[in-house]
Order: sequence, then C-alpha cells, then structure tokens
Amino acid sequence: MVPLIHSRPSLPGSILALALLALALPAVQAQPADADAIFATSMATVEGLDTMRVECRTLINHQIRLALGGMPDTTTLVECDLPGSLRMAFAAGEASGLIAVADGKLMIHDPAANRCVVVPAPTERNDIIMEALERGAGAVSQSDVLFLPMMMVGAFEETHTGPKAYEGLETVEGTECHHLSMDTMGTMFHFWVENTEQALPRRVLVVLPEGQIPDTEGEVALFDVRFDGWDLEPTFAEGTFSFTPPEGAEIVETLIPEAPPGPEATLLGAEAPAFELATLDGGTLKLEDLVGKKIIVLDFWATWCMPREGLPIVTRVTAEFADQGVEFWALNQGEDVGRSRHSSPNASWTSGSRSTPRMRSGGLRCPRASPLR
Repeated sequence: MVPLIHSRPSLPGSILALALLALALPAVQAQPADADAIFATSMATVEGLDTMRVECRTLINHQIRLALGGMPDTTTLVECDLPGSLRMAFAAGEASGLIAVADGKLMIHDPAANRCVVVPAPTERNDIIMEALERGAGAVSQSDVLFLPMMMVGAFEETHTGPKAYEGLETVEGTECHHLSMDTMGTMFHFWVENTEQALPRRVLVVLPEGQIPDTEGEVALFDVRFDGWDLEPTFAEGTFSFTPPEGAEIVETLIPEAPPGPEATLLGAEAPAFELATLDGGTLKLEDLVGKKIIVLDFWATWCMPREGLPIVTRVTAEFADQGVEFWALNQGEDVGRSRHSSPNASWTSGSRSTPRMRSGGLRCPRASPLR
C-alpha cells in the first residue's frame, strides 16, 4: 500500500517517488486482439442462431452503380424461428422477392417473373437454408444478401479461411465494433463485429483492387453490407411466416435456369495435347515433364474472377494429397505477370502449387479438373 504524503515534497523528490513507484509495479503491456478468434466467435454465434430478426442493407458504391447499369441499394428483412419458420423479404428499388418456410413447405417467389418454387421443406435447419440456395434463392436477391444464410450454415467461414488482421475498435451505427480484415488474393474483406461476447456481425465490406471493374479508378468497394437491429428474442405476429403464391404464378421446382448446352468436351478422356507454360518464377512447365509421374490438377483463373477463394481451397486440398503424388497448377490466361502477382501477394505457392501468368499453348481447353495422362 502506498502511504499518503501530506507534506508537499520538492519537485525532484516527487519525480524520484514516482520513479520508484513505477519500478515497484508490474509492467502492463497491451495485448493485441486475436482477430481469427474474434471472427470465429462471430461466425459461431450466427451459426447457432435459430430465432432472430435482423435487417440486412447493401449500399452500392457510386462507381459500381454506374458500371453495372444503375444497380440499386438493397434491403432484406430476415425473420426466422427455425427449423419450422423462415421469412426473407427482399427489396431493391422496384424489384422484390421472398423466401419463406411455413407449414412444412419451402417457397421462393420471384414477382418479376411471377414464378414460385413450392417444395416440401427439409426438417433440419441447415438443410432448409441449403435447399433454398440450391433452388434459386439468389435469383430473387443479390448474392451479397445471402451472406447471412451462408454464415448460418458455416459456409461463409469455410470460404474465408485466410488469416485475419486486427484493425482496431471502431463505431458502426453507434455500436463499438472490432474491425477485422483479410486479404484474399488482392481482394480485401473487412469485417466489423460487435465488441461483445457474442460478437454479432455488423458490417462486411469487400474492396476490389484497381482495374477489376471497367471504367472505375483506384480500389472499388464492391459490397458494403450492414446488419441492423439484431433481435435474438423477437416476438412474431400471427401469420408472419404465412405465404400463398399469387394467383396466376407459375409453380416451379427451381428458379435456376437450365444451363445451355456447352461445347462438346472433346478432350475429356482423351490424351492431353502437348503444351508449354511460363511460370511466375521465370521457369517453364511442359506436359512432357509431368506425364506418367504425377496427378496434375489444372485450375484456370483470372484476377477478375470473384471471389477467388477457390484457389486457396484447392491448394489446401491438393496439399492433403501431396504424399499421393498430386500437384496443383493455377493457370492465368491473358493477364501479365504484374497483375497476377499483385492479385495474390499473400498466396503461398509451393513446389506443388504454381501459378503461370500466361498460357502459351493455343486451343488448350480444360472442361473439368482431371489427371493428365
């Protein structure tokens, strides 16, 4: 216990007393926040929610709005009491859409086309959300609006596995939040989650590097999604989740249009044509050096292909099979070395995981990943 000093000491004596006191106290150092742990807590919280109400707003950057022909801001009210009830009411300008689960049925309504999916709803919570996504939930909403359903089934965390950086405490809509960031091959993901035990997400911002969107300058914010008014103990009025398809609506099993027939996969099952590729380290990759030695996985990519999480995922999977002679090669066709490097500054390219800036063999097509032979 430090005694009170009633008499006023001289200035040198005060400085000496403070110095001695400082030496007597243990040093306290600020510990950096664990960004990965905070992100994991936030995702685990949302994945564990069965009952909630929250409004998701997507604010569109002016440059993006112009480049994409006037895309409006979007608002989606999400209400759920799973596994039995779910309602996602989507609105963007004059467009709207609805995803609902009630009375054992899953319904997805596209008012613009007056088409409605009506199918039996799965009984398990995650299966309900995945079923909605697979039957065309994205057709009645923007893909960014689906961030929340992806978080609820754990898919968002699975596709954002890179190390997170802690940017500090900031305020979002009056709420103190942890600001986290992640560089995914040049695309920056920013996450703001509440500075609370539950760490509920409040904002997701996706920023593209320069040159990704035509007719734009500098880095461009692609999505800016806000989560407002979290209510984890909501009271729902009778009929909240009820929905009857409008008169005249076409009842369908999916809103996803059937893909047009693609070109015939002439190389599937055939002997791979000879090719020669330049690698980022100045070397050369030749088919003749690989045939009969290892299983080769070719992944064709570009810096403009969003969200590009596929590369690190395939790299990780390939590493798991490295002891079985598997190599992964990422092929970038038509972009120069500088852009390829800039887009993946934190990529971990190993001896079995390479990237080539340009494909030199004309006419080589890879309809699907398959071993070369």
